[in-house]
Amino acid sequence: MYPDYVLKYKKPGFKIIKRNEQFYLYKTTSKRIKGFKNPQAVNVYIGIIKEEGLIKAKTRVKNIFVYEYGLCSYLLNVGNDIFGGYANKVIIKAILITIYGIKITKYHFMSSYLSIIFTDFKFDHVMDVDRELASKLARYINYDEYNKLLEVKLVLINNKRYISNLNEENIKILRKYNISEEL
Repeated sequence: MYPDYVLKYKKPGFKIIKRNEQFYLYKTTSKRIKGFKNPQAVNVYIGIIKEEGLIKAKTRVKNIFVYEYGLCSYLLNVGNDIFGGYANKVIIKAILITIYGIKITKYHFMSSYLSIIFTDFKFDHVMDVDRELASKLARYINYDEYNKLLEVKLVLINNKRYISNLNEENIKILRKYNISEEL
């Protein structure tokens, strides 16, 4: 029999295994697997049960990606009035030129929020029309806001999205332009 501090974790859908005087908690389900007559048990490790409580297993971080978010969203918003009639390809490159300067690369695109919005974009060389639109876009920018939003990033951790560097000033600017603080 298990001690009282372990029994409180004994609930439907959970399994407790004792090994070497340690109690391990698992979430258990079943899954149909081809070639087996009956569903097979699937156990997911939750943590170790101690008298002090449950010590949860550490979550492994497999993939972390950081994207420029605040500035891309801001430029998409402030440039909305001048983007009419331009193809997405031109708009994307104009925004990238505005952020990174004339020597933009595929890396600039892939590290920006634009790569998440415009998934079918094929990066190619900069043309005069891209530079012209970037020049028009630059006239619409409030550089105090521009510089503050440079630090707002979209962080993708194990396929979950988070917005980083949200301080009061940045939140105020995001709200001013109806830019989402959560994704």
